[in-house]
Amino acid sequence: MMRFNLLPQKYQSHFKDEIMARIFYTVTLFILTWMVVLGILVFASFQFLLVQNALVAERIAGAQSVREIAEAEEFEEKIVELNRLLLRVEEIKNTEGYDAGFLLGHLAPMVPAGSNLKKFTYSTSGNKLFLEGRADLRTQVITLQNRLESDPLFVKVDYPFSNLLKAENVDFSFTLTLAEK
Repeated sequence: MMRFNLLPQKYQSHFKDEIMARIFYTVTLFILTWMVVLGILVFASFQFLLVQNALVAERIAGAQSVREIAEAEEFEEKIVELNRLLLRVEEIKNTEGYDAGFLLGHLAPMVPAGSNLKKFTYSTSGNKLFLEGRADLRTQVITLQNRLESDPLFVKVDYPFSNLLKAENVDFSFTLTLAEK
């Protein structure tokens, strides 16, 4: 079957141009429509992923917060336990009397040059302190005795007279009663 175009030449080219313009218009409209649809899909996907990312970040922050809270509670329990132990130590210190380190630190500057302590005994039950030592001269023992008697930490200073018998290389001892805390 044969087809003939009986339109005049002038209308044929105009008709062809019009058909081409409609095809171009349709294809352009089709492409633009699909670009808009795909753009909307991409935008929606992007927004969905942003929301998902924010939710995951929130979950991670929540998990870290729970972990930090647990660590803080554990740390707080340790602090409470240490405070309880410190209160117990304070209670023991109060019932036991003076700290031996404090007493030794308090006595050390009182001992004159040329003399030394050999024995330092602290009895918490009687709140007494026993000192034994050696001095090069009797005057050093007398100096130590005067310093001990003038110190308000000691309410009573007992000593044997043998502390004063020798003039040189004197072995001395003192029994000190401590003031109540």
